[in-house]
Amino acid sequence: MARKVAINVNIPVNCVIVARDAAQLERERNSEYLALMQKLGDNLLSTQDEHYAAQVKNSLRLLSEALACPATAIWKIYFDGNRETFARVNGWYGENPSSLAIADEWPDDWTAALKQGKRILINAKKDKPGLFPDAVTTVFIVPVFIRAEFWGFVNAISIEDRTFSKEEAALLETAGVLLISGLLERELNNSLVMAKEDALAASRAKSDFLSHMSHEIRTPMNAIIGMTHLGVSAKDAERKDYCFNKVSVASQHLLGVINDILDMSKIEAGKFELSLIWFNFEKMLQDIANIIAFRMEEKRLHFSVSIDPHIPTMLEGDNQRLTQVITNFLSNAVKFTPQNGHIRLTATLVEQANSLCTIRIEVADSGIGIADTDKDRLFQAFEQAERGTSRTYGGTGLGLAISKHIIEMMDGSIWVESVLGKGSSFFFDFQAQGRRGEANRPHAWSHTPKILAVDDDPDVRIFFAVVAEQMGIHCDTSSNESETLALLQNNNDYDVYFVDHNLPNTTGVALVRKMQDILKKKLPITLISGLDRSSIEQECRTAHIEHFLTKPLFPSCILNNVNEHMGTKKAEMSVVLDNTVACFAEFRILLAEDVDINREIFFALLDGTGLNIDIAENGRIALEKFKASPHAYNAILMDVQMPEMSGYEVTAAIRGLAVAHAREIPIIAMTANVFKEDIEKCLASGMNDHIGKPIEQHVLMEKLHKYFEQRAKNS
Repeated sequence: MARKVAINVNIPVNCVIVARDAAQLERERNSEYLALMQKLGDNLLSTQDEHYAAQVKNSLRLLSEALACPATAIWKIYFDGNRETFARVNGWYGENPSSLAIADEWPDDWTAALKQGKRILINAKKDKPGLFPDAVTTVFIVPVFIRAEFWGFVNAISIEDRTFSKEEAALLETAGVLLISGLLERELNNSLVMAKEDALAASRAKSDFLSHMSHEIRTPMNAIIGMTHLGVSAKDAERKDYCFNKVSVASQHLLGVINDILDMSKIEAGKFELSLIWFNFEKMLQDIANIIAFRMEEKRLHFSVSIDPHIPTMLEGDNQRLTQVITNFLSNAVKFTPQNGHIRLTATLVEQANSLCTIRIEVADSGIGIADTDKDRLFQAFEQAERGTSRTYGGTGLGLAISKHIIEMMDGSIWVESVLGKGSSFFFDFQAQGRRGEANRPHAWSHTPKILAVDDDPDVRIFFAVVAEQMGIHCDTSSNESETLALLQNNNDYDVYFVDHNLPNTTGVALVRKMQDILKKKLPITLISGLDRSSIEQECRTAHIEHFLTKPLFPSCILNNVNEHMGTKKAEMSVVLDNTVACFAEFRILLAEDVDINREIFFALLDGTGLNIDIAENGRIALEKFKASPHAYNAILMDVQMPEMSGYEVTAAIRGLAVAHAREIPIIAMTANVFKEDIEKCLASGMNDHIGKPIEQHVLMEKLHKYFEQRAKNS
């Protein structure tokens, strides 16, 4: 039988009371913590967005009071490019923040510990002296995870040496999660609101864009369809010519609209790129002037060009995109300048460091001007100076936005200066590598040329004087008939007389007749005019004037003209080739094109050149014709998209033939695919060159001359 043993345990009454008091105290503290969390949640839910940051700060104040700490704060982790660090999102630092606010420099081992979910208790005086303000003694850091991902931490700061209980740590963590979740929710809501607003704005912009583009496309299409109908039904040739000229103008406008849309699409898709080549800067400006000249003439605008002689002859850049920007500037100037107004194109060398040049282009006009309030919108897509501008003047509103993108890709900037009603000046700077070309002055002159420039425009006279000085030519100038005749009395041995067609109280042709009557001989005259030569050619012939220059004038034009009169070789300068001469009679090409109308247009473009053309209606026929007689052809014009075999496939097959000529013959792509990657694809397939559709006659002629000349040199 087991013996019972009685054990007396005497527990002091005061210990029981203390245990009961501690439990009661813990329950009361937990109740206070729960009440605090409820209050924080209610306050945050009822707070408007604009006051939310202040409410978070107030919540941190209440948290500090509950923990008997002078300061608490929320920190978020971020990556600064080199290492992970923390940034303070919000904090409460009592009445004297500067004495308690700690820096955002955290040792890497702290970050690693926090990401593992560890809490860190720091005695600032012992563990990290000098890292915290002098008033700070204890720093308690509790990590916060949102959706199981480390977000940052909440910290409490004390000016005393103390520890924190599990309940206090839990309170700090729970409050941190609550406050951070609220912040993230507000950020998400704001993002959703902004996304909704952006979507609505995008929808409105899309609707406006479609409406605007529909107008811009349908307007020239209406002209094309209407004038084509009138031209077909017209009985006399003059009426037909009028209609088809209008069709040509409308077609060019429509092509410009399409190009703007495609360029903007490439910009939006991040596929807009530059193609760098070496090009003659003056020649580029001369080509632009030729393109824009007929529009200047239609409105009787005075157009002048000034080129800084310090700009290198050759630049490395994307001349096509530069042409696009300058043409856009000039087109706008023409559009917004009334008849008989003035437009000036100026090119200036701003800076040159070794071979890198910064060049400034200015296009100034005497047009309607732009209000200050409208200037900032000009370079935004689909924007114009005034809402009614597109209705009055037309245009997509894309040109300046595209121009801005192009110039910024060239490490440049673009801006406008304007006064409403007093004209505008559009500027852009761009950077390019530069080099000097061969010296412009020929060595075949038997003596220093002497020229006389007669023009009532002082800018033109200054231009002649500057150009002549650069080239080592003696130059006199006069502004009217009486000055000119007085000069002839004292000096009549000029090698060239440059005479403006439009002079005060007379014409250039009438003045030339008087000059020849006085000197009793035919003079080496060059008539200069803003009009096309054809409009005054008959008048020139009656006065025995054989040489003619169209404004705006360029230095190379002056030099070439002086050389012609003095019987020396022209300076090296590209010229537009004359397709009316039967210059291709000895050549034969193979045209691979499956569309009837495209073949008809091709024949029309080369009419009168004497070029022999064989046709292949698809890729397979093209390959068969070449294989049957490869040496019969000097070049192949290859459409890319054709039935049976594509242009790429035909090119690859030809290049693979066991015939030397198959690897040497120029193959030129003709395609409506004109993006940079399309051109690169053509070249990568074995083609030599690319012509975009619609085909421009001068481009086609230049390509043919280029490859036929190469063939002549190699033969």
